[in-house]
Amino acid sequence: MTPNRETTDWPLVLHCVLVGAIAAVHFGKLPPAMPIIRQDLGLSLIAGGWAASIFSLTGVVLGLFAGAIGDRVGQRVVLMWGAGCLAVGSLIGGYAATESALLLSRFLEGIGFTVATVPAAAVIAEVTADKDRHRALALWGAYFPIGLFFIMIAAPFVINDFGWRALWQGSGWLTLIWMGFLWYATAGYGADDKGRTRQSVWPNIRITLTRRGPWILSIMFGLFAFQTVALLTWFPTFLVEERGTDLVTASLMLALLMLFNVAGNLTAGSLLSRGLSLWRLYSVTGTVICFISIGIYSPVLPDSVRLAGCMAFLLIGGMLPGAIFAGAPVYSPTPAQIGTINGLIVTVLSVGQLGGPVVVAAIVDLTGHWETVGWLMGASSFGIAILGLMIRNATKA
Repeated sequence: MTPNRETTDWPLVLHCVLVGAIAAVHFGKLPPAMPIIRQDLGLSLIAGGWAASIFSLTGVVLGLFAGAIGDRVGQRVVLMWGAGCLAVGSLIGGYAATESALLLSRFLEGIGFTVATVPAAAVIAEVTADKDRHRALALWGAYFPIGLFFIMIAAPFVINDFGWRALWQGSGWLTLIWMGFLWYATAGYGADDKGRTRQSVWPNIRITLTRRGPWILSIMFGLFAFQTVALLTWFPTFLVEERGTDLVTASLMLALLMLFNVAGNLTAGSLLSRGLSLWRLYSVTGTVICFISIGIYSPVLPDSVRLAGCMAFLLIGGMLPGAIFAGAPVYSPTPAQIGTINGLIVTVLSVGQLGGPVVVAAIVDLTGHWETVGWLMGASSFGIAILGLMIRNATKA
């Protein structure tokens, strides 16, 4: 349930999407730099997995609270604090000389990522008209691949010419500069609801956690994030170390995959706006990507087919993030819990992000091949399909 509005504040929606994209830049700068950082700091395969996953640990711890606090004190304040943490963490990481220092900086960036993206989604839900909300939230669902696309294009050239540390420092300064634009863009946000009663943090959390719909949405996203982040984290490393691909080509191939993911999110918004039910989109998408996931990691298929599988996975599976964010206001008891539900979604998807790279690294390290990973990913996708059927009967607000 969301506030009734006759018009959509599209400029503010676009500013929020750009905030998310910048946050995604901080997350996505690691995969193309991973081979160089492993050499520079002597990271093992497992340590590299933690360098990726610890970024999401803060989402597990803070996601729900960031949403509830935003509902209580205002999303704008929380959003600005998140952007600040992103900038500071990235600047610190640019000077990291040890594994511990790098992990500490990623942890601080993870705080910023969570604290910035949770309120941004809530703002979009609140400033859109009913007729535009599915499209706007689907566009928000594309913030992650949009940010990854740009960082994958820029990263290899920055790394080759200036080193990976310049990439970290540049990301930090970009975020600091954008904070000024963000403060100006959100100046009028919340002016229409000054008289709105804001519940305290704990009641909002309790109301959210006792609803079936938010939990199903969150677990679906967690399963999807488990697969996607593992794929994106190790895809460049797989190409460089197993196929002898140069770093620039590997990063450009990953950037191409991100465009398919953006298209998937936008497709979801279009389908939902035309009347497709949420549960059908969830269940059909989960079923299709189940078979695709198994094929991606199959050793009997040629690389060209596996690359096509990656494209199909990110295109079809890419419909899930936008559709899940679109489901958040549908299953929100009142407008006062929109941020809290988004926080729960971020918490559970962060569990998937946290475990994905580490689990994949452990499986490959133990078995010596990638085939077993495919069966695990297929099972995760099938779980999404089952949950999609379950949410059909979940109580709506």
